[in-house]
Amino acid sequence: MIDPELRRRLDEAIVGPATYTVQELMAATGTDRGFADDLWLSLGFPIDRTSDEVRAYAEIDAEALRSLNTLLALDLVDRDVLLAMTRVMGQAVARIAAAQVQLFRDELDVIVSPDADGMVDDEIRAAVTEMLVPGVERFVSYCWRRHLLAALDHELDLSADRSQPVIGFVDVVDFTRTTRKIHDDELADLVARFERHVYETVTNSGARLRKLLGDGVLFDAPDAATAAGAALALVVRCAEDPRLAGARGGLAMGPTLEMEGDVYGETVNRASRLADLAYPNTVVADRAVANVLQGQPGYLIRMLGLRPVKGLGRVEAAVIRPALL
Repeated sequence: MIDPELRRRLDEAIVGPATYTVQELMAATGTDRGFADDLWLSLGFPIDRTSDEVRAYAEIDAEALRSLNTLLALDLVDRDVLLAMTRVMGQAVARIAAAQVQLFRDELDVIVSPDADGMVDDEIRAAVTEMLVPGVERFVSYCWRRHLLAALDHELDLSADRSQPVIGFVDVVDFTRTTRKIHDDELADLVARFERHVYETVTNSGARLRKLLGDGVLFDAPDAATAAGAALALVVRCAEDPRLAGARGGLAMGPTLEMEGDVYGETVNRASRLADLAYPNTVVADRAVANVLQGQPGYLIRMLGLRPVKGLGRVEAAVIRPALL
C-alpha cells in the first residue's frame, strides 16, 4: 500500500494542491462532464466514478480545461480534432513520463521517500525537484517547439510531391530469437544500439522517422532515392555492428493515410511484408520504387519477379543494392 501522506506530497510536487472535486472543477471551468470524460480518456487515464466526491484535481487541471474551452468557443478547432490531438499528446507524453521515472528512479526517491527526510536537506530536495519537474517540462516544451517548426517546414515545402510517398521499414534480424538468450541489460543495450543507428542514418538522410518498434523502424520519404538511401545506410550500419545480427529492409511507394501523426494503408503493409522477404543485410522494394531507381547513379537493381506476400497476394519485388564506385 502507498502511504497516503507520501502520495499527497508527490501530487503536490507534480501538479499542486488538490482543491477541486470533479463537480467543482466542471462548475469552475464551465465544462460539460461528458466532454471532460472524453478528454480524460483521450489522455489515457481511466474514469473512476467512485471518487467523484474526492478533491483530486488542482488548479493546473482547471487552467487546461479553460484553455481548451476557449479554443472551442472561438471555433479555432472542433471537438473531434481536439480529442484527436489529445490522444496523440497523451500517448507521446505518457511514454516520456514512463521513461523519466525509469531513468531517474534514484533521483525521484529523494523527493518521495519517507526515509529521505533525515538524510536530504531542503536545498538538495528542491534541486532534485527542479530537475525532475520544471526542468524536464521546459525541455519538453523546447523539443515540441523544434519539432513543430520542422513539421511546419515539411508541410510548407511546396517542392515536395507527397502524392506518392515512399515508406521504409527496417528491422533487426533474429531479434526475437536473440532476446531468449540474453539478460535484460543486454537487451537494453541492443535496443539502444539499434535506435542510435536509426537516428544517425534515417534522420540524417532526409527521411522522416515515424515510429520505432523496438527491433524495427518505420519511416517515410518524399522520393525513392531518399528512402533507399536511408534504408541501405541503416542496413549497412547494423551489419557493421558486432552486437547485432544485421538488419533487412522493405520499401514501397504509393498512397498512404496520415492520421494523428502516424501513417497507415496498404503501402505501409507492403513495405513491412517486403522486409520479411529480404535476406539479412539487404533491402527489397516494390516495382514502383525499382522503376524510379532504375538507372539512377548509386543503385543496383535486381528484379525478383512476382513473390507471394502474406495478406497482399503476389507482389513484384526487386533487391536494391548500393552501386560500388
